[in-house]
Amino acid sequence: PFNSGEGVGLVYADLWGDTEVGLTYKYITTSVSDYSPTGSSTPPAPFSAEGHIMNFNFVTYGFEYGLNIGIVTDFSYELPALLGLGNAISQTGLFTQQVVDDLLPINDSALLIGANVKYDAEKWFILAEYTRIDVDPSSFNIQDSAFVSGGIRYHDFTFHLTYGIDKGEPQYDAYDAMLPVYNGLPPANQAALAPLVFGTQAALEAQQEDSAYYIIGTRWDFHPSAALKLEYTNYSNDKPSSDEQLLSMAIDLVF
Repeated sequence: PFNSGEGVGLVYADLWGDTEVGLTYKYITTSVSDYSPTGSSTPPAPFSAEGHIMNFNFVTYGFEYGLNIGIVTDFSYELPALLGLGNAISQTGLFTQQVVDDLLPINDSALLIGANVKYDAEKWFILAEYTRIDVDPSSFNIQDSAFVSGGIRYHDFTFHLTYGIDKGEPQYDAYDAMLPVYNGLPPANQAALAPLVFGTQAALEAQQEDSAYYIIGTRWDFHPSAALKLEYTNYSNDKPSSDEQLLSMAIDLVF
């Protein structure tokens, strides 16, 4: 939802010597009453955000490189399950409001950073990208993603290989603040409070990820306006543990 919305933008394009330069600035606001991430079973919930997005892109001969920065000054994602958990924490009277604020993604900010490089020598190419999403303490993880990809072209065929990683590190601020209070209670009170404390831990770890994948594929441009693509993807995740494979085929048409 950070990628679209209402706002204003500025675009600058020029040639600096042998380098093509493209600079973009956008101020975006977005509000969705029933947002749900694509492919997710998460129930729809209100989402709103506003921020600034800056893109710096350069091309020098066959070498492309760029930097993307997003400064999200305010966003809220009102997930009912998290709101209920935050309300339960408040009702105990044992924890400060900061604990609830460090759990809920309400009135938070975020920094989005992406860097990319690519070199294309016509018969072969290589590219890489790194992204980081750093958000205020909440149930949202700090996310790091990176991949490197390369390929060769032979007549109408392209053969390519990609390796990537994704890491989602939970932010335990809310849980770490609850734990000393919990440990200081008598055993009977600890037993009553345990579902709430460790339920908070589980909520913070819900997006935890430590995964890697590789993709092997080929593309056949059998027509000036059509291509056949075949790819095999192998994915493994250590947190939570899972392994998946995918074989996909597609025909791309251009009209």
